[in-house]
Amino acid sequence: MVKKISLNIPDDRYKDLAKLSDFYKLDMKDSITQILDAVGGRASSIETMSKEYRVPVKLDTVLNQILSAGLGLMSLIFNEVLEKLEVKGLGIIDDFGYDLDEEDFWFHYSLLKGCGLKIGDIFVHLEPGLKTLSTYPFVEVEKVGETAVRKLKKLIETESFQLPDEFDELEEYNIEIFEEGEEFLTLRIDCVADSLYYLPSGRAVSKFVEQIYVKAGIN
Repeated sequence: MVKKISLNIPDDRYKDLAKLSDFYKLDMKDSITQILDAVGGRASSIETMSKEYRVPVKLDTVLNQILSAGLGLMSLIFNEVLEKLEVKGLGIIDDFGYDLDEEDFWFHYSLLKGCGLKIGDIFVHLEPGLKTLSTYPFVEVEKVGETAVRKLKKLIETESFQLPDEFDELEEYNIEIFEEGEEFLTLRIDCVADSLYYLPSGRAVSKFVEQIYVKAGIN
């Protein structure tokens, strides 16, 4: 069942919503619906928190503080991780998630064309005791040819490559090839460390990929 409501909002708030809608390429109705869905979906959690900790403040104060804390935390984590991996400003965060209770955080970072790195998209997963960086460089089969593809598969199968020095502090690494139909191959590289600061930079992984490509005859 759907309920219909009518709202009167001040001009400045309308302008703020319009700006937000334009940024995300949504119409005003969709923006308001998504905001209501996000808040309404967590209404019981907000109520429970307020009762449990006896938060004697107005709803707008609670929501503002939650948003401020969340935005501040996300910005801190994004900035720290992207700067450590040396990829800040080279891509777009197109999805992320955070579980405060489990201290589990992840995000997907799509690198922009022309960024100079041959590592495809980036996936970062931070959890207690383990920090994982996954990269997904892809190969166009028709463009590189079947001979190069066979060489690439053989190199990965026999581990006929030299690991970069930046991999020395890793707990483990894994390199696999996934076939995306007949047109593409994805070279997935997983780097796992017990600290964010032991993960290799995006540039180090990119140079490693270039080394493998050169051996396989891929330009």
